[in-house]
Amino acid sequence: MNNFKYLNDNLVNNDQAFISSDQRGFLYGDGVFESCKIYQGKILDYDRHLKRLSKALEYLGIYFFDNNLYQKCQELVRKNNCDNAILKISVSRGIGSHGYLPNENCQSLLIIETKPYHPITNGVKLGISYRNPCGFFFKSLSSLPYVLTKIEAKKQDCYDNIIINDQGLICETATANIFWIKNQMIYTNEDDCGMVLGCMRQKIIEENLFNVNKIKAKITDLLDAQEVFLTNSIHGIIAVNSITKDHVVKKYQNNLVTELQKLIINYC
Repeated sequence: MNNFKYLNDNLVNNDQAFISSDQRGFLYGDGVFESCKIYQGKILDYDRHLKRLSKALEYLGIYFFDNNLYQKCQELVRKNNCDNAILKISVSRGIGSHGYLPNENCQSLLIIETKPYHPITNGVKLGISYRNPCGFFFKSLSSLPYVLTKIEAKKQDCYDNIIINDQGLICETATANIFWIKNQMIYTNEDDCGMVLGCMRQKIIEENLFNVNKIKAKITDLLDAQEVFLTNSIHGIIAVNSITKDHVVKKYQNNLVTELQKLIINYC
């Protein structure tokens, strides 16, 4: 059930959750969001998501402080009877501007909501997108490049597309970070390629869940790999079955990826 959401301090029914069309998050994508996994009623990696949210708000110069944010999230999870679900926290800069320039006294808007969780049970197919990434380390409300990437992937009958930046380096997909395995070694791309620094990716690297080598990588690195997988906070590890480039399909095994998936499930 997802009948309620928070608008600032107000817990309201979904059919009463109205916001102004003058919200800068709506007009300009002027805001940020975080998506957390709810597993057995527990919000996973909340502190890591809050840290990235706080850094993003500071970077954008959006004033937001809510000492009861975690309590609100927990209350909403209980109110909506969430067991396995998705928790989304969004912050808009607020109302008031002269065009793109915001007023100095904008009052930020907080929206907390829950969404159904739909697990990915099989490996996925990826395509290629030469569309530049957003370039932020956080999740901006202005996510148009990722929207277009997902539309492009659907047209190619793919789950998602690998985004290549203007230097020809792989960055991410629209919804996940990328890892690959070659000769029993696990690799991911460097942090400075213009991708979102995903919380699951950071968790794997910072907590040494398994040894990872960071390199500046091109699509040829993925095509030469034995296995490829994606990571995000909602699905953990997603096995990749194939990548299609220029109508050529490269297929992958999922032997080690399957073991890594079990490790992540047990760790969380």
